[in-house]
Amino acid sequence: VGHHHGSLNVLPSNWSIPAFTCSQLVVHWYLGSIDNNIPELRSLSAETLRFAGKNANKVWNKWASVMRYVKYTAKRKNCWIGDNPVDYTYDKINKMWAQIENTVFTEAGVRTTRKSEYKCLSLYNKLSKKKLFKNVPKDTDKHGRKSKKRKI
Repeated sequence: VGHHHGSLNVLPSNWSIPAFTCSQLVVHWYLGSIDNNIPELRSLSAETLRFAGKNANKVWNKWASVMRYVKYTAKRKNCWIGDNPVDYTYDKINKMWAQIENTVFTEAGVRTTRKSEYKCLSLYNKLSKKKLFKNVPKDTDKHGRKSKKRKI
C-alpha cells in the first residue's frame, strides 16, 4: 500500500509504469509481485493508476489488449488456465505462456531470437498493426473476464 497525492493506494508509493517483457506482463497480470507488494495488474483501475502519470491508463489499456489476445490464444491452443484466480500459480502461468509464446509471436509477425527480452508494448504495436485484436471475441471485458450483460 502506498500514499499518493493524499490518498491511500494499493500500489507502493515508489511504483511507476514498468517496461515489461511479454513474459513479465503475463506473470504480473495474473499474480502481481508479492516481493514488491504489487497486486495483480488485471485488478488495477483508472483511479489506482491516476498518480502514475498521464499515460498510465493508456499503457494499462495496451497491456489489457495484449492479455486478451494471450487468453484468446491460450483458449484456441487448449491450454487456458481457467477463470478462477485461486487456480493461478507461477508454474501454471509460465507453462501456459510457454505453450502459446511462439504462436503469439508468429501471428504478430515478430521476428526475434530473443523472445524473453521482447517488450509487451512492442508486441501490442505488432498485434495492432496486423489488426489481430479484432479476432478476439467480445465476450470478455478489459480484464479478460466474461462480460456481464446488463439487464434492462
